[in-house]
This record gives sequence, structure tokens and C-alpha cells, in this order.
Amino acid sequence: MISSSNENLEPTRGLAILPKHTSPYYNPARLTSPSNDSLNILMRVLLGRIPKDSLRSFNWAHDYSIEPETFIKLVQFHGESLRRLQLRKCKGDWKKVTAVPAGLQTLSICVAPRTTFQAELVAGNSSTLRNLELGYEELVVYDFMNLNFPDLEERTEAALRFCEKLAERADPAGISVPVLNLKSLKIVGWDLRPLVNGAYRPITNFKSLKTLILESCCGLSDALTMPRDESGGKAVSRLPALQSLTIRHEHDDHTDFPRALDYFLRSLPPLRTLNILLSGPYTMRTSKHLLEIHGPTLRRLVWDERFGQRQDLTDDRLIDSRDAGRLNTIVKHCPNLVELGISIRWDDGEDVPPEGHREHVAGLLAKLKHLKTLNIRNVPSMGRCSWHQFLHIETMLHALVNDFVSELVYQRRTKAVPQLRIIGLGALEYRDMWDGSVVDGVTGIDDVLRLRIWAIAYPKNALGEPTPLLTEVASGYPGDVGKDISEDMKIFEPYWLG
Repeated sequence: MISSSNENLEPTRGLAILPKHTSPYYNPARLTSPSNDSLNILMRVLLGRIPKDSLRSFNWAHDYSIEPETFIKLVQFHGESLRRLQLRKCKGDWKKVTAVPAGLQTLSICVAPRTTFQAELVAGNSSTLRNLELGYEELVVYDFMNLNFPDLEERTEAALRFCEKLAERADPAGISVPVLNLKSLKIVGWDLRPLVNGAYRPITNFKSLKTLILESCCGLSDALTMPRDESGGKAVSRLPALQSLTIRHEHDDHTDFPRALDYFLRSLPPLRTLNILLSGPYTMRTSKHLLEIHGPTLRRLVWDERFGQRQDLTDDRLIDSRDAGRLNTIVKHCPNLVELGISIRWDDGEDVPPEGHREHVAGLLAKLKHLKTLNIRNVPSMGRCSWHQFLHIETMLHALVNDFVSELVYQRRTKAVPQLRIIGLGALEYRDMWDGSVVDGVTGIDDVLRLRIWAIAYPKNALGEPTPLLTEVASGYPGDVGKDISEDMKIFEPYWLG
């Protein structure tokens, strides 16, 4: 799908080549796409037809890869006007690319290790760059899905080459100072250990960062000690302006990781957004000390832990159950939350702690007076012979969520219309964003577990009481919802690899 701000190719501000499934008309059975070469040829023609130096944003997020010739054409015709550049897939010999756009403010290049090209892009825009995304997203996903251990030596060498090249180009005098002043930084799949070992200088001024995202990075446990100083026995953050933090981490064998993360979070200034996704054999307890710092200012919170990828509908591999008081702690210390994403205990059996009962969970959530968007990130386990086999999946899950919202409304004990407007069940996965949702059948695990989002209206019944009415607005990829609720979709963005 190609989107442009102007169909007639008059002065055009933005051009996006998007994944097929993000189109509302996407049908995998009927869709036919041009070949990779044909798409690149089409884009080169298009870039030449758009009036020179009018394009400010270019986003290549298609399933097919951009070729060097297409990028050269982009720089040739729009290098001076371009301010935002996003590249998801690249192929070909990028050594021939010598010119880069100058004046970029936002750069996202989470592709396979083409270290020199990445460094040239960053160095060529070091004075203007404010938002940067780097990494090897597809390699991380490939390793995860194939149960491969990451090639740490390759990732270490790639990180070293990048930083050496960046320092060489942007700081030729060799002065030991940061070379970038970023507002946001996202790193996917890097090996962060060389940072800790002092193998290269910091590439950014931590003091300017407002948003930090670290996803599937090796050596994270050690790297978390970098942005803080120990002063008088107290951790002092080197990230004084930070407002938003996202960490996704899988299968860390470092036994001190939970403690390192806890110390790091407690060293930060009060945050407005915190997203923590942990997959592995450890439990990161949501301490009251942590939320005493961040709770009053938090507006958006996602906290999700699991043992690993869910393989069976009868199995709900949640670590969250070992920290039964988590939701109670969140509700107590985070009174101003507007968006919340969390896993809960669905089982109402007698042996389950109080926080496991749906009524109790709904009662706790009802205390969050400002909550507009809720993402329950786990679907309940389902026995092989349970009632769900006799109902259509959509009917069953709609009824489940409707009952939960009704209980939440009841627990409020008031006739006032609730603030809660959006509710989601399930968690976004990598394939939902880039490959489209896989449907395996009525009870296929992919179909059951994929993210579903409902908008909530509250028509009043005969007694004048608000009664929730749910309308499904998204399934899998949440990118095509109406503009009136799109601003409430941020809580659904943190995703699992699989």
C-alpha cells in the first residue's frame, strides 16, 4: 500500500510504503503484489515525479526491501527537504551509497547490520537529529522464533564498528564528548556490553533524553548501571529529563537482572510512561518503593511478565500469578493512570488469592477514576473439554470482556458514566504489525490469543444506569481505528516477539 498526502503528486509532504496488511482492504487470499524489483522501479519513478525537495517524510515499511538505487534517487531529489526517514528492510550493495540526506530530525533504521551505512546516516545528521531508532529487529525475531541463541560476537562487532565510525565522522578531533543530543532513542537487538566495558564513548547526551526504548538487547543487566551515579550511597540518574521508558527483555540468565532493573527504575525521575515486558524464568516484583516514585505522575503503564511463549490454550504461563498483590499496589500508588496494560488472574477457583477473582480485579480497577483505556494482555486458559469449544471464538471472547466491563461498572456504585472508553484483550505480537494476523481456525491458538480491541459506549437502561455496549474496532493490528479513538491506542503498542 502506498500512501501520499496528495494523489496528484503536487508538492507532497509524506510518502509511506506500508505493509500489505495495514490496508483495510487486505485479503491474503486475493492480494497480488508486484515483485521487489517492480516496486522499487515504481518508487524511483514516483520520487522523480514529486516536485523536487518537497518531500519531508519517507517511510519504507513494506514487506519487500528498498534497494540502494531507490535510496540514491530519494536523496537526489529530496535530500535537502527530508526531515523524517524510516527504513525497515534493505537489500543490495549499500557500499555504493555515498550521499545521505542532511537535516534529518527523525531516523529509524532497524535493519540487518549495515553498520557503515547506518553510521554515515547518523553522523551526517548529528547536529539536527533528535529522534533515533537503531537495531536489528528482523534478526532478533528470527533468533527468537527459531529458538536460536543470538550471535553475540557478531552483534558486539557490529556495535563497535558503528560507534567507531560514528565517532570518526562526527567527532574527528577525538574529544571525549557525546556526539548526539537526542530527545528519543530506541535500540533493538544490540549488544550493550561494550558500552559497559568502555570500549567506545557514549553516542548520545543522556541528559537530553525524554524517551528511551530498549528491546531485546544483550547485556542489558550490566548496561542498566550506566545511566546512574552513586552519590552518598544513593543512586542518581544521568537521565534527568526522561519521561517515558520502555524495556522488553527475553531469557536473561543474569540472576541479578531483577535487582538491576529495580535499582535503575528507582534512580529515574518520576515518569509519565512506563512499559515493562519481561519473558523469562524470573519475577520482577512491582515494589511499592518503585511506584512511590513514579506512581503519582504515571499516565500510561504496561507491566507484563511471562515464562515464555504460550504454546497451548490450556496453559497460561504467567509469572504475574506469583506477585498476586501487583494490581493492588498499582491501584494504590498510581491514582492518575489514564492507560493501563497488565495481565490478570482469570481463574476464580477457591485456591486462588483474592486478587485472582474477577470481581476483586474489577473492583480494584474501578478505583482508577481517570482510566480511559485498559489492555488485559492475557487470555484465560481453556481446558480441552471446556465450554469454549461449543461457541465461536469471537462470541466467547466478546461475552468474556462484556461481563468483565459490566462487573467493573457495577463495582463503581454510581450512576455516573465511567471514563473507560477502550478495552483490549490479548497482546500485540511482531507478526501482527508486519505480517498480518494468522487465523488457524475456530479454536486455533493464534486466532484466540491475538489482540482484540473494543470501544465502549454507555447507553442508560430503564433505571437510568449506564450499561456497557461493546463494539469491536480492531483485531490483531490496531492501526486502522477511527481518528476519534486513535489517540487512545498507545497502550497497545508494546509487543512480544511471538
